[in-house]
Amino acid sequence: MNQNLKHFIYGAILLGGGLYLGSQYGQIKMLKATSIIVSSSHLDSASSNLDLHIYLLKKLQADDKQKLSQKLEELVNADLMALAEYSEMPSNRRIPSILKSIKNAKEYRQSHPVTVQNDKVSKDIKKVFDLVE
Repeated sequence: MNQNLKHFIYGAILLGGGLYLGSQYGQIKMLKATSIIVSSSHLDSASSNLDLHIYLLKKLQADDKQKLSQKLEELVNADLMALAEYSEMPSNRRIPSILKSIKNAKEYRQSHPVTVQNDKVSKDIKKVFDLVE
């Protein structure tokens, strides 16, 4: 085998190995960065939930049932709005436990109707409730 060809093959192997190792290193760095972002998002969510739970507990302990009920209704609306995107998902990919939660919310709202002032909120809620019987 000619000397130049050997050098070319060794160089290609070294270059390929270097690219592979560089790619692996980059993926590890990206995974760490993503992990930090997800962890931070989770911590932000936990912090917000903590504030909300404290607020609700204070209203409950102060026997302020009207504000407590109002806040919980707003939270139900927010959750239903978040689920509005679910109507875009193909029906064969919908998760039964999520549909069960939606059905539970729909039955609750049928028993305890709430007037929603915002048209977008009303439309989103209707879109979600249309997913279940």
